[in-house]
Amino acid sequence: MKGERTMIILGNHSSVNDYLRFCGGKAKGLYLLSEAGVDIPETLVIPANLELSKYEENINDFSKSLQAKYPNVRFAVRSSALTEDGADCSWAGMYDTMLNITSDELYKTISQMYTYSATTRQKIYREFSNSDELSTKMGLVVQRMIKPDVAGVCFTINPISGDENEIMIEAVNGLGEKLVGGEITPQLFILDKTGNCQYFDCGDCSTVQIITESVLRELFELINYLKYNVIKDADIEFAIQNNRVYFLQIRHITRKYHVSI
Repeated sequence: MKGERTMIILGNHSSVNDYLRFCGGKAKGLYLLSEAGVDIPETLVIPANLELSKYEENINDFSKSLQAKYPNVRFAVRSSALTEDGADCSWAGMYDTMLNITSDELYKTISQMYTYSATTRQKIYREFSNSDELSTKMGLVVQRMIKPDVAGVCFTINPISGDENEIMIEAVNGLGEKLVGGEITPQLFILDKTGNCQYFDCGDCSTVQIITESVLRELFELINYLKYNVIKDADIEFAIQNNRVYFLQIRHITRKYHVSI
């Protein structure tokens, strides 16, 4: 595999395990994707144990370098929970995401999110899941925003039927937040182990599939590679811009439903 290994981690860490301990699940997923050699957007990881003010210059250098390369660059800042998703416990949606942040706004936004106390949602979830205080601490992941033609989520195992020989892909036009937020019914592709589409539903999108056959084939091959080299039962977020596939996140599937379509 060959991809852009464009990931910067703030702070001094003596080992990968030390880094992963303080950066959280989202950052760990991006680290795994980067190490696998697939394309991820330029990424800055801010661990949960830093004195942030000491790294203001580093953050500004990161934003300025991308501003020079992409004049109208925007950033996404996402929190990264120190407690990873488990089979019955997912932190997805418990923390904040800020989108379309300019270079001038970046450090202020990061500072506000980094020092933000646990919200009511986090407190309720911590009580519900029996998580401790450390579990609600968070690192941050800063990424150059891709302006995708298509975005979506892939599952390396069909989470509906439980079939390990099928890959399920959900996709929408534009940004994936409307899919994650349940604002739209995505196009649904179910592929067999050879990559042939066994089931397609257009959802709320166009009746024409929004992922071309050639990109769908490439996406299948990349997902298969990640399935057998990174996480077997993976939930993977992706974005497609100008027929180029970027990966935004990888984590274990938190729940399998095993019901018929």
